[in-house]
Amino acid sequence: RPYRMNFDPICMRVNGIYPDDVENEPAFPAFWKEVAERLEGSIVFAHNARFDMGVLASVLDVYDLPDIHFDEHSIEIIRDEDGSLEDIRTPEQNNAAADMIVRWIHKLDTVAGSLGYDFNHHQALDDARACEMIVRKAVEKTEAVTIKEMMARLKLPLKKFAVKRTHVPGSTGLTAPVLWRSKAR
Repeated sequence: RPYRMNFDPICMRVNGIYPDDVENEPAFPAFWKEVAERLEGSIVFAHNARFDMGVLASVLDVYDLPDIHFDEHSIEIIRDEDGSLEDIRTPEQNNAAADMIVRWIHKLDTVAGSLGYDFNHHQALDDARACEMIVRKAVEKTEAVTIKEMMARLKLPLKKFAVKRTHVPGSTGLTAPVLWRSKAR
């Protein structure tokens, strides 16, 4: 359950999560220990890392939870310099649809689809599995032994996750303005 029950109508339509789906669920601190154990010291890939890591940092800040330390990378950057996915597709995937140039690509379903992976886009677990498949394909195609080696071969950076503390512990509100409040489907 979010800190505040503020839901963007567009996001609700996209991900299918509504206030009544989460209003009786535990808040993030109930899951914090498990999340921290999974992320601490790891490399985390996300399709839209700026958004996902921003949400995680905000949650840690507002609940005054301890920092965690891991490297992150946005999956949308794992592609050739010319914008194609040629380097991480298998020869049998090089058909007319898969040959498209994706210089402007920023959609997880397009990246995964060009690699022959079908999934339910905008469903959190499916999106995570699609990211994993893309990373595994990149590791395989670069013939790397580790993810760090794959990142080095592709000349892609890893960013250190960081929390910018702006919330005053013990205060009742978030520092960000409330933009939407909706309880209706």
